[in-house]
Amino acid sequence: MAALLLSAPARAENPKGLVLSYEMWQGGFQPFKIEVQFNNTTSNYRAAFVAETSGVVGWAYPYRVQARSQGRNGGDRLWPASFQSAMRKPGDQRSRWITYRDGMPEPRFDPPRNGTSNDEPTGDQIDGTMDPVSGLVSIIDRVSKSGRCAGTAPVYDGKKLYLLHASDHGTRRLEPTEFGVFAGEAMVCRVQVQRVAGFRKKKKRFGLQYMPKNLDILMAPVVPGYGPVPVRMEGESDLGGIVIHLVSVGRETEAWEAMAPRDGKKDRSNPDREGRPEHR
Repeated sequence: MAALLLSAPARAENPKGLVLSYEMWQGGFQPFKIEVQFNNTTSNYRAAFVAETSGVVGWAYPYRVQARSQGRNGGDRLWPASFQSAMRKPGDQRSRWITYRDGMPEPRFDPPRNGTSNDEPTGDQIDGTMDPVSGLVSIIDRVSKSGRCAGTAPVYDGKKLYLLHASDHGTRRLEPTEFGVFAGEAMVCRVQVQRVAGFRKKKKRFGLQYMPKNLDILMAPVVPGYGPVPVRMEGESDLGGIVIHLVSVGRETEAWEAMAPRDGKKDRSNPDREGRPEHR
């Protein structure tokens, strides 16, 4: 899910990018807080995010994932140069790197990958694909350039190959809310995930679908000189509706290296914000 929260291109005259903070709500709980940093110009792009469990969920199950990507903006599409991610949860932490040689992804894993799936993607299938971060940035980059939500991004995360299909679902007016900072007219961009290869043939635990099959990304300009950014995201899963609110917007002030995935074992505190209203 965190990977679906990235993006929002900036115009070429902005040397600094933006930092966006989000809060995710599901079934009355606030399981995740997400911070996104990005900068997308006419010649290159870079994006990074940190997502970690929060509140009661964070206390019961501390989980943190970081990822970042950078590459070249080729005009009609994005060409990633490198991607790295790190995941940390109780008793386990993993890192992943993907470099690109003439459009062909070359993944590495730490610890080394153990086995393969029943349907491993071929070299021809993954040639010219993007990492998960770049795939989503590319969809929103098209919105910024054309004003329309459309197109398909082929994504390979080092194991799984899937397609992100984006389609325009009109506009919607968002009313003021205590959970998010944006109110006004927003474009509705629906993103659907189509599995292609690399997915293990096993049943979902308890027969539940945890992640939404479709995610509606509502986008609107929030900072002068920048293109539209996700201001709210909505989806439905077997565990209930998922709503992700934009809660703050700032200029890029952190060093790019500060958003790099880290493997350190020191856990960051995750106090829940006091006085938050009950989410409905």
